[in-house]
Amino acid sequence: MLAYYCINALYRSSNLDTNDVNHTLRETNRVCGSYKSSYYKWDRSVEIFGKDYAGANICV
Repeated sequence: MLAYYCINALYRSSNLDTNDVNHTLRETNRVCGSYKSSYYKWDRSVEIFGKDYAGANICV
């Protein structure tokens, strides 16, 4: 598995720290289980955090 972080809007930027990564991993694991492809999106945000297998088509 690998973790990915996307900003789903042109000309936008943001930041992600270890607390955010840990929170989103807990949320995706809680909903879908460990080692399952999934994503997490904050409310009213263009940021998407997810996890998937290497080579998967993500952030398109």
